[in-house]
Amino acid sequence: MDNKPPVERAVWYHILSSEKWKKEFTKNVKRKCRDYLLNDDQEMVSVIDLLHQKYVEANNPVKKQIDNRLDSILGDTKESIIQNDIVRKVCEVERLSAIPEEKLVTWANVLGALLAHDLKMAQIRRFMGAVLKVEVDVRLEGPEGFCKDQVVYLKVLLAYAAGRNKAVRPLLAVIDPMIDRIEGWKDFQQLVRFVRAVVAYHKFYGGNE
Repeated sequence: MDNKPPVERAVWYHILSSEKWKKEFTKNVKRKCRDYLLNDDQEMVSVIDLLHQKYVEANNPVKKQIDNRLDSILGDTKESIIQNDIVRKVCEVERLSAIPEEKLVTWANVLGALLAHDLKMAQIRRFMGAVLKVEVDVRLEGPEGFCKDQVVYLKVLLAYAAGRNKAVRPLLAVIDPMIDRIEGWKDFQQLVRFVRAVVAYHKFYGGNE
């Protein structure tokens, strides 16, 4: 999957994580490819089909080996996407408002797909609620009086959530450097739009309620 664009890799991660070894595995994979607007990647589907057949025909020790290997590949893929395709690029800019909207939407798409299998919608909505509360408070006082201190505490909320549930950690890994790059109201508005987009894509990919 390394040669595919980040969105495709993230969607494949989600599909394989959620459909792994289920009945009608290949059929479900093809359906989800259509549902999630993936290109008709016959080569990838063929590889997955062969892997599934090998798994079905294997004895229990070999099944465990195949399962562990796939989990390792998926874990490495997820970590690579988060760190190399999002976090590293966030860290290349000084302020969040310097990131083009199109790129933010792409990152939200990627993150929504990666989070959809493990992280419940309620947990993302809880964080979005905290972000929106800051937005409302700032609007009431006047955006011209925006202070970064109003946003920094959001890092603490996410760190606490990640400590209780490791499925939150990819969200923390991305949001933390984004908050570091908030200096003014315009930067914060970028964060609000990004979080809203992550929630939307998490829902699109069938995120757990």
